[in-house]
Amino acid sequence: MGQSLTNEYGQKLTARVEELKDAAEAEYEKSRKKKDPDFDRSTCNPRLPDDVISDLVRLQLNSAACQNKGFILDGYPRSK
Repeated sequence: MGQSLTNEYGQKLTARVEELKDAAEAEYEKSRKKKDPDFDRSTCNPRLPDDVISDLVRLQLNSAACQNKGFILDGYPRSK
């Protein structure tokens, strides 16, 4: 998405991603064996919850660049 993550929502989103990475790291450490490599946070891409995805889509569609364009969101949202 084209918007910067420096606004208030971007900071919340960054914090949420870090929480998801912490949870993934804790889960990895529980099942980790001695021969397994260390957890790499830089390559961890956690799956965002549906409410976060909906907020991101709503923000993008309400941006100035998207106001005068038409969009077809085929199959979106799947959870509602």
